[in-house]
Amino acid sequence: MSGTYGGGGGQGGDGRISLVMPVSPMVKKIMTVMTGIYLATVLGQTFLPETTWAALWTNLRLSHDSVFGGWRLWTLFTYGWLHDLGPAPLVSVLVCGGAFYGLVLAYRSQWARREFFLFILAVFAGFMLLGALGFGAPLHLGGNLIALYFFGHMFESRWGPQRFLLFWALCLIGGGLLSTMMWYPFPRLTGASVVGASAGTMGLIAAFAVYFPNQSVLYGLVIPIKGKYFLIIAVGLDLINLIGGSQVAVFAHFGGIITAILLTTGYWRLNKIKSYVDGRFGKPKKRHLRVVPPPDDDEPPRYLH
Repeated sequence: MSGTYGGGGGQGGDGRISLVMPVSPMVKKIMTVMTGIYLATVLGQTFLPETTWAALWTNLRLSHDSVFGGWRLWTLFTYGWLHDLGPAPLVSVLVCGGAFYGLVLAYRSQWARREFFLFILAVFAGFMLLGALGFGAPLHLGGNLIALYFFGHMFESRWGPQRFLLFWALCLIGGGLLSTMMWYPFPRLTGASVVGASAGTMGLIAAFAVYFPNQSVLYGLVIPIKGKYFLIIAVGLDLINLIGGSQVAVFAHFGGIITAILLTTGYWRLNKIKSYVDGRFGKPKKRHLRVVPPPDDDEPPRYLH
């Protein structure tokens, strides 16, 4: 869970950090579609015949051996709209839905206003309890929705809804592609299959680090961390998961990060790379044009490169 200074949130008049952020149109649509797909998959696993459900799930999730072996290239994109279901998906949804409703009520209470940081600690404790009891599968979806909620609007307002959707889709594809490519040499590290929109989430974090490297993020709504360090911490945690043999799709995360950095810096273009190499190692050339920075140096480019 995170918040940002200078965004739609901030500190309210009662001294409490506000969790209210603007939700831009495309971000709202993506969040709605992901939630709807999750509920549909829960109902599908619960009520569809087992063979029908298995065929549907197999053709939508990212199975590394079938991307090029079976030419299911569409799964490089569709996997990002699916999420973990867990052993008891319908019960987990009901339990987590009730917990979320209780969270909203608690956030509006006088106690949360007086003891906000205790409220945050209680939230994290509740999440851990849900996971320990086996009802935490929907939290995978919840984490990606939270990232979209806090970070998505600031990029959609700069790129526009179509470019933001393209960025999100390319980060998902980049994550799926890198995960698949790494499966061939390191099958034990990547696992057999991947679901989840975390490649897009990590792409948003990487974009924030590129555009707002010195703007603070409230990690866990408690600790202020600059955007560039927030990305480093996220990568470090993924490396720990990789070394520890976690089931987290680390290479999908890295693929989303790499894709986002290439898109936001423009280094996916050959002429951009050539200009960098020439400027770094070649002889300087006389330029007839000069770059005029905007009045506010903190204002990022409006469009993707």
